Amino acid sequence: MLYKELYRPQYHFSAPKGWLNDPNGLVWYKGEYHLFYQYYPHDILWGPMHWGHAVSTDLVHWENLPIALAPDENGTVFSGSVVVDHRNDSGLFSGGEGLVAFYTGHIDRPGQHPIEHQCLAYSEDCGRTWKKYEGNPILSAPETPDAYDFRDPKVFWHEESGKWVMFLGGGFYRVYNSSDLIHWDLTSESYIHEEFPDFALVPVENSDDKKWVLNLAGFKYYICSFDGKRFIREEGPYTADLSDGCQATQTFSNIQDGRVIMMSWMRDGSRGPTFPWRNTMTVARELTLRKMSDGTHRLVQIPVKELSALEAESIFELQDTDLEPGKDILNGVHCSQCVMEADLDISGKTGKTIFTILADDRQWTKLVVDLDNGLFFVDYTGGNSPRWRDTQTSMDAWYFATNDIIKARGKSYPVPLPDKDNLKVKALIDWTSMEIFLNDGLISFTFSVFPDAEADQLSLVSDDNIHVRSLSIKKMASIW
Repeated sequence: MLYKELYRPQYHFSAPKGWLNDPNGLVWYKGEYHLFYQYYPHDILWGPMHWGHAVSTDLVHWENLPIALAPDENGTVFSGSVVVDHRNDSGLFSGGEGLVAFYTGHIDRPGQHPIEHQCLAYSEDCGRTWKKYEGNPILSAPETPDAYDFRDPKVFWHEESGKWVMFLGGGFYRVYNSSDLIHWDLTSESYIHEEFPDFALVPVENSDDKKWVLNLAGFKYYICSFDGKRFIREEGPYTADLSDGCQATQTFSNIQDGRVIMMSWMRDGSRGPTFPWRNTMTVARELTLRKMSDGTHRLVQIPVKELSALEAESIFELQDTDLEPGKDILNGVHCSQCVMEADLDISGKTGKTIFTILADDRQWTKLVVDLDNGLFFVDYTGGNSPRWRDTQTSMDAWYFATNDIIKARGKSYPVPLPDKDNLKVKALIDWTSMEIFLNDGLISFTFSVFPDAEADQLSLVSDDNIHVRSLSIKKMASIW
């Protein structure tokens, strides 16, 4: 039965079938959140890219819609973004406004660099059907040696300058301006070389301030100033995710309630033995900036509040308890589709405190609090079923090749504990899709594992008498 297959996450978005990767065109319009995504419907391997499409009224439950954009003479449909043309700046809408999609047309040429250029499509019926602009491509690569990597347009309105702005990546990041969404002028270039840029004005917690955040494909981010034509890096780069397991981060445009909301592709799923679909998205996350004690800022990511509506059943609750060293407080607790939240007093404690999830005697994933060294890391070297641990089922090995011993062994990068006295852990466990957040979203870990169905044991064991202020585990309902 569709959406009930082996390894299919139940509250993370996945396509009905086929290959999925980058989120594209995230936009809110007339009561609906639109999720477009890189899609190959004919196989579970990467192939000629289309734009898949789903909509939601709550960022949690998604309705699959027909493919929005398919390849044509301008190439396959690579990543991009969607904006609402409220004033009909483009002149494309007889009814006054509509949705405009920007995407990269990609043409492979055997023995030569590919051609990448920017194209436009528009919709007058809330994204249900799309017309490709007759004048495509609207923007071709500059005549420079690196310009064969010229893709992933992120478009937004910049109020202060009164211009539309396009960020382009693939090669060096470039910034363009436009008054009509069709004709674009280059305003600046940078030496940042990465794909899939995302640029958003993010609020600072407990203040009225906002700062521009430039996200580099979901791996790193800078905090910037921006005048509409050029950005200046003020802080960073900082690491966006400590497991390096998500990619192609994009924020929604046209959000009406003031929140900045993002989604990413959980790229680790590409290595999984899944069928008839391949890969999932993260849950929607709200972004803020937190000012640190040294005056710098860090990106905070928390699951959107709407996700709590899926909390269906309390499995375990604990308040104000000291752990007995070596004793498993969760002995006998089982769940592979839940949210776990812990608030721990770790002041003056030693040894290790280990949460183990999705476990049996052959497989396990560990969230390790190393108190002696003041570190936290995720160890998923045993996260996959023994049947799959040494297989690479979907993409060529080069895609995930690494010289980093930590990553090669299936561990996240260790991060210093954000507070030497207090630790909050929130874990979204959805069979294969794992999202871990520390101290109210200051640090995140995103990764995928593929344990057997019966590997659903949970445990919490500490070397010291850690004080548990609270610990809750709640089963999550399916969105399907």
